[in-house]
Amino acid sequence: MLVAIGVVASFIIMMLPPTSGRKAVRQRTASSITALSNVYGFLISTWITNRADEKVAHIPAKWSRDFRTRLLGIAQEINTIRELTDLAKWEGGIRGAWPSEEYTRLGDVQIEMVSALAQVGHVDHCLNSQLNLDDNSSVEPLGISRTIGGLLSSIARKS
Repeated sequence: MLVAIGVVASFIIMMLPPTSGRKAVRQRTASSITALSNVYGFLISTWITNRADEKVAHIPAKWSRDFRTRLLGIAQEINTIRELTDLAKWEGGIRGAWPSEEYTRLGDVQIEMVSALAQVGHVDHCLNSQLNLDDNSSVEPLGISRTIGGLLSSIARKS
């Protein structure tokens, strides 16, 4: 009889996760939002910096490889968070129902942000390539910022 009670108790303890999946979703979501803001800051800083040393248009900018790597890493993390959210909604909770729909929607918004950042990064890369083709042009960085600023505002209006 004691053996059966011990087996049942160990089975119950084994089924309980050592840390809450909901807590993991919250922490990973916060870290992915931080990573998105860091990539956005990285992208904005590339527009502000002077790129006088980039003379050849057909060679990709030095920042584009790093930008792509960061963006793909964030996209993979967001997909992992989506899977964790699907698993975490099945956890029992003392505090009541967990708003899994809100976390799913947050993941969708983050994927849209990654997509928008990728498109804006591509536009910046294309603008740099066009500016590098014309060595005699005197385009100020402010003009580039206005063009990108208009693009960002149109993306924000669509959302």
